[in-house]
Amino acid sequence: IFKPLILLSLLIFVSGIITFLRYANFYPFLSDYIYELVTNTKGVTAGGAIMSSVFFSLNYLTGFAFFFILLNTVKEKEFIRKILVVLLISTSISIAFGFFQHYKDIEIANNPISFTQGFINGTFKDAMSFGGYLAVLIPVMLSMIFAFKGVVRVFSFLVFISAVFILPNTGSRSGLAALSLSLVFFMGFYLISLKKQEAFSLKKIMSFGAVILLIFAVIISVLISSKDSIVYKRLDEMRISYKEGGVKKALAERWSNRWKMAANMIKDYPLTGVGIGAFIIELPNYEEITKPSLIRSTDSAENYFLQVGSELGIIGLFFALWFFWEIFKQVKRGLAKYLSQDRWKYIQIGVSCGIISMFIIFFVHTYIGSYEIKYTFWLLVGSLFILGKNGNKPEGRVHLSKNFKIFSLVLVLIFSGLHLWNSTHSLSLKNRTQLLDLKQNFGLYQLEETQDGREFRWTRGYGGLTIKIEKPVIEIPMLASHPDIEKNPLRVKIYLIK
Repeated sequence: IFKPLILLSLLIFVSGIITFLRYANFYPFLSDYIYELVTNTKGVTAGGAIMSSVFFSLNYLTGFAFFFILLNTVKEKEFIRKILVVLLISTSISIAFGFFQHYKDIEIANNPISFTQGFINGTFKDAMSFGGYLAVLIPVMLSMIFAFKGVVRVFSFLVFISAVFILPNTGSRSGLAALSLSLVFFMGFYLISLKKQEAFSLKKIMSFGAVILLIFAVIISVLISSKDSIVYKRLDEMRISYKEGGVKKALAERWSNRWKMAANMIKDYPLTGVGIGAFIIELPNYEEITKPSLIRSTDSAENYFLQVGSELGIIGLFFALWFFWEIFKQVKRGLAKYLSQDRWKYIQIGVSCGIISMFIIFFVHTYIGSYEIKYTFWLLVGSLFILGKNGNKPEGRVHLSKNFKIFSLVLVLIFSGLHLWNSTHSLSLKNRTQLLDLKQNFGLYQLEETQDGREFRWTRGYGGLTIKIEKPVIEIPMLASHPDIEKNPLRVKIYLIK
């Protein structure tokens, strides 16, 4: 799994640097300062675009680093138990806060988009992140009930029931669907594991099967039959939309806007994409070009694979699919060749189902701004690889051949050259300004009026105005209102930029 992760990390790092420079107008090479130039038709300026590129790069790279550190730190299975207990405790805190929001004050520590729709976010970035997290962790909690005894088993059961109860109030439809499917996989994997045992009784099979079916029935009854829950209302709205216009209508904005715009970006920049963190910036620009009637929006692609493809091209998407393939190969090995015959088999099954749940959710969410989701995902993947070694320490050291190093270098150079060319031409701020007729007004406060009716506006340390030149002379009236202006003169430099 390290080969695709290393190559993808290199592409993300290079793409992040070039995209950062593009929004900085290639300071200090072409510009003398990082100005707050407008980058899209929504009015997002260079500072916001740079922040997006930096945060998105860190979201990927720190997740990979966490996975690598985990494999080189955890030396035995028993340590996984400690990790899961800590994860359970922290999850219980989030759930407890979610109950407080639901019954007491939905607005506290919540964002307006969530609480106006009745969603609770626990302690997470937003409600969808909280719902996705619970959908991924519930199969793991279920496995802990079977795997451990005593206080841990009781605590796991209590958190499990609480998570099942609170999930509908996050409003996450994808979380509900992913959880339902992952629990079906859980039962299937468990029954397969029973068949592999040399000695087992019919009574044991029936007892464990009855427990699983009972828990599954409880979950379905709570999630589906509770017509007062937010997720039920959203599912009903989706059902009505589906009857009216099929899948496209049911998926609404995801289909008509996010996914189509991502596909257009891949079509325009097939090898490199628009740059890491740039989808959210370029989305309003593509809306302006292809569908001027649309309301401008800034959001993720709402699909992990389209997000990667639109920002890193088919090259980046290839390596992303490669490491997902390696993960599912490990799931298969962990549930077959390396499946433990003791209590750890339940954890292997639970972790595998949690990863499957996340994979399903990735088709309708990216969680690109939710670090906690990415770290949870890589925690489960790391645990899967550690448990899959059947008690032996997993290989955390990377062995790279000379040919692989040469191939990586050539690939990164080609990718860098193409992305740099696109960033200095069709994707450059100059080209976007001309193509979309962006008004590069920055560093200025709102218009005000003097007592005699003249308009003026304050400026920060630097500012820019778009002025249409109609005469051979430009007149710019200025006032320096500093009280010590005579002793401390204010120097003003004016640049004319085409």
